[in-house]
Amino acid sequence: MKLTINAERFLPIGHILSMAFGLAGLLLVLPNAEFIANLPEFGKTAFAWSMAGGGVVYML
Repeated sequence: MKLTINAERFLPIGHILSMAFGLAGLLLVLPNAEFIANLPEFGKTAFAWSMAGGGVVYML
């Protein structure tokens, strides 16, 4: 029972955070190509992964 109550608390918070992260990426990162070009290699790799599979991971 306690596990269910914890899930009911934390899953909506995780959903809101992931929506805010995605919205920030669409509004702030994608329109600014120079920001993406200035990322370190790790950042470019993470960006490529998020663009390739971010929607699928979000839906899961």
